[in-house]
Amino acid sequence: MGLSTRKSWFLAISLIGASAIVFRAELVMYCAPVMLHGLLARKISIQDATKAVLTVGVAAAACTIIVDSYFWQQFPLWPEVATIYFNIVQGKSSDWGVRAFLTGQSFTTSIIKLLLQVSPFRAYFTAFLPKMLHTSLPLAVFGILVDNTIGSMLLAPLFFVTCLSFIGHKEWRFVVYVAPIFNIVAARGASWVYARRRHSIFHRILMLGVLGALSLNVLHASVLTLISTTNYPGGTALHKLNMKSGLVAQANVYLDDFSAQSGASLFLQEYESPYAFLLLDAPSQSWRYIKTPNQADFSNFTFVLTEDGDSVLFGEGWRVIDSVVKGRTRGKEDHLWIMEKKGAIRAV
Repeated sequence: MGLSTRKSWFLAISLIGASAIVFRAELVMYCAPVMLHGLLARKISIQDATKAVLTVGVAAAACTIIVDSYFWQQFPLWPEVATIYFNIVQGKSSDWGVRAFLTGQSFTTSIIKLLLQVSPFRAYFTAFLPKMLHTSLPLAVFGILVDNTIGSMLLAPLFFVTCLSFIGHKEWRFVVYVAPIFNIVAARGASWVYARRRHSIFHRILMLGVLGALSLNVLHASVLTLISTTNYPGGTALHKLNMKSGLVAQANVYLDDFSAQSGASLFLQEYESPYAFLLLDAPSQSWRYIKTPNQADFSNFTFVLTEDGDSVLFGEGWRVIDSVVKGRTRGKEDHLWIMEKKGAIRAV
């Protein structure tokens, strides 16, 4: 067992395990087969696997508890464990909202609607992965055909995707972690073609195909990245408010439901504690960001981020200071409005 191989497997298991503890608990279903594969292939010893689980696991758990407890002002708080406890142990996942069993509908109608909303088992394999990997997918298949030893790298990712396929609600972000492995296998296919590019006209044509596939992937990723930047109008609006109205010493800011759901998160609440660790001194501004649903009285607010820019809702003492386009309806732009109460004092 080579030292570099052992270190690589130890690092891989450690990173996936830490990610499961800190970011996404379902990555345990990814970490376990990776570890099992390493043990069966004798790429890592039981001692190394145990060391990775204990040392990295404890360190990652300590970090997420300390950091998240500070930012959310709750101690002790382990977000991934809290999520599992809320959704599974307490059985409150429906508190996030349900779409079936609507008032006035029969049980049969509700069941049919629920089934229509559940993605089929094959969805990750036939829709999400092809869309996410784009031209890397055929290159990965080609890589397996020309080098059958590299196919074992896909065992853990495929196991992970298969496990998640049993869950009705599917999103590409749940399986995005397998993309690097597919890209490695695709790179093997591309390297095989590159090494033989001068052998014949056929290999030259294959090389042109590989270059075309890579170019299409870059273009595809660039376009989708550009499009995705428009997916968080709430965050854009709150950032604009912080930049535009930072001279207001004290303010109450109301964030409506849409703003809170589209990027206006705790990380952009710059003028309210808890502040970033790197700030030596707290800012002189003292703002309160409030997200109470169905707010009716806006008399105590200085700024409001809302989908409804009708001044009648707030009274005549409000004005629009900026807006962010959040979508289009029948060719007409829909805005998220940044509203200010007239007479706000702009001095710190």
